Parts: sequence; C-alpha cells; structure tokens
Amino acid sequence: MKLKVYSKFELIPICEELKNSIPIFATQQYADYLFKIKKNRTIWFKTDHNDSLNYLIPFSIMKRGPFKKGVFLTNIISAEKNSFVEYEKEFLNTIIEYIKRNNLCDWIEQCPNWAIFNTYPSGAVYAPFGTYRINMEDKTQEEIFKNLDRRVRQSINKAIREKVVIIKDGKYNRETIELIRKTLKLAKIKAFTHIKFDVFLKNNFVDYTAYLGDQPQSSVVFLYNSYSTYAMYAGRMENSSRGATCLLYWEAIKESKGKNIKYFDFVGARINPEKDSKLFRIQQFKSHFGGKLHEGFIWKMILNRSKYFLYTFYVKTLNLIRGKKNKGDIIDQEIKRLVVK
Repeated sequence: MKLKVYSKFELIPICEELKNSIPIFATQQYADYLFKIKKNRTIWFKTDHNDSLNYLIPFSIMKRGPFKKGVFLTNIISAEKNSFVEYEKEFLNTIIEYIKRNNLCDWIEQCPNWAIFNTYPSGAVYAPFGTYRINMEDKTQEEIFKNLDRRVRQSINKAIREKVVIIKDGKYNRETIELIRKTLKLAKIKAFTHIKFDVFLKNNFVDYTAYLGDQPQSSVVFLYNSYSTYAMYAGRMENSSRGATCLLYWEAIKESKGKNIKYFDFVGARINPEKDSKLFRIQQFKSHFGGKLHEGFIWKMILNRSKYFLYTFYVKTLNLIRGKKNKGDIIDQEIKRLVVK
C-alpha cells in the first residue's frame, strides 16, 4: 500500500466523496489551533487503494523536552461507507512503519473519544469503545424528534412551559466556563481552561447555556462543520433542571439539522458500563436522544519503551505528590475493568 504524507491540508488531493466526510478535527483550522495552543505539528497520511478506496488520517506530534508523543486526531476517513477492515489495518500498519522509520514520536497515545476505529494496528494496546451518534442526513427534524425517548420529549415540553431560555454564543460566556469547570472538578477531571476556540475556530465553535429564570442550569460547548457536530465539554448546576439540559441539546440538534450537518455526536461511550455507575447514567442520557451506539476501538502504541516508561514514571510521581490517583487513560481503565469482570 503506497503512502503519501502531507504537511498542509490544502496540498491533499481530495475527491468529492472524501471531501464530504472530513470532520473538523482533520482540517487545517484545527491543526493551526493545536499549533497555536500546544505547538503541536500536524501531518496527514493518505493512500489510494486500487484507485477506489481513498483513506486519510491526521496525525499530531507534540514535543516536550526529550519526549515526543503522537496522536491520531480522527479515525480513518474513507470515501467508502463500507470500508474493508483488512485494508484499514494495512493502512495503519503502513503508517506505523513510516513513523518508526522516521522516528516521528516515542509513543502514540490514546486517540480522542470521538475517534472510534474499526480496527487497530499490529502490536497496539486497545480497548472496545464507542460513541452515540445521530445520523441526520436522511431524516427530517420531525423524524429526529420522534426518535427521541418519550421521557426526553416530555422534559423538552416541560422546559418550554417553564420558559427555559437557551442562549447561544460563540465567545464562552462566564456562566458557561464556570458550569463546566465546576462539573469537571466534581468528577475529578482535569480543569477546563478557557481554550480559544472562539479565536482559532470561530466559524466552527458555539456554546449553549440553558437558563431557568436568571439561573444558569447547564452548558455545552460544541465544535462542528458540515460533516458532524461534536459535544465537546458539558457542565451543569447541582440539582439542575433535566428539562433545561434536554432542551439545550435539542436546540443544538435542530440547528445542526438546519445547517445540513450529517451527524450529531455526543462524543464517547464505554461499552457495557456497570448499571449502578455514573457512566451508565450519562450514557443512558445520551442514548435517549435517538442516536445509535457506534462501536469500535481506541488504541495506543509504545515505540520507545525507555522514554515512555521514564515519562509515565515522572507523571505518576507528580500525581502522587499532588495527591491524585494514577488511574491511567481510558484504555488502561477499560482493560482493568474487563479483566475484573
């Protein structure tokens, strides 16, 4: 399989079918954002297989001192709706060989929650994962609403009767930032920072905040383009109105449909979480919006073991000093959970 590598998105020859399948995370705008924020360098791998299958994937490289880590920003982007898994695996294996040969990074870390792969390269550490996604391409707004769980529809109607107001912005209002920060802090997740989506991705970013009276109830930050809308960060008040949150998501879904966006992605879902867990309740909420669980894999790979273990030892030691638990990434957590089962 012949591999081509590009340093700029605009240099990539893209057929019309592939052009319509490009998520925001594979664009030059997002690559520029990563460079401005983190100094990450992004390249794109592409191949044409038998003049019919076009594969594309962006790869971001971060350098910190003597360490270089890489991450695939999306899954494999294909012009074919039913791509062959064996070809995708061959594509990934070819890329890994190129990365090793050119010493691009010391390890490939877990891909983002929205990047669900159909397969993984040989030698990767992987875990099953998924995401709830609404396919809006061949449905009317009325059909999408009808597919919502009955309780979600009731909550939306109740919120409308209570005069819940949804404020849409592209600047991160203060309530949006605070709600998300507080929610992540309670979940013991790394604090939300005021990332400058509004500067670098202003045409592909929007935040929604739901108000009951003058009290903010919930907030969600979205990134989008013509391919898909992604729910990136979410926060809510303790004991907030469920209806307000349901109405917020419904307004975002309606706007996405109005812009002829193909998908609405709730970003990330563990496979079969314990039924008494918070993760189960969160994913049940996502599933009630009528999206299908798109299942696949997330994966990572160590290329330079000495550097990788030195880096992870440093991170674990730092966490211990700060009083934080070393849970590992989602792949580590899922492997441990599946072994315990």
